[in-house]
Amino acid sequence: MTGSIWTDLLLFAAFITLLSIGMFRLDTILSSPRPKSGQSVKPQNEKFCAPDQSGKIVLLDPDGRRSRPRPRA
Repeated sequence: MTGSIWTDLLLFAAFITLLSIGMFRLDTILSSPRPKSGQSVKPQNEKFCAPDQSGKIVLLDPDGRRSRPRPRA
């Protein structure tokens, strides 16, 4: 111990704060850039898979095209 209970409590609080920042990745959340109000935000309901004409699930690229070419029949 360092001699005073208040010093020990202060050190304990500092260590718990640093530990929680590391565990919950608060440093990356606080340091990430914020989107400007004029910029468009991507919609949250983007589809990354959809059924094709035959009903099979097909993976889609972010621009909406198929990720793999259609197999030849």
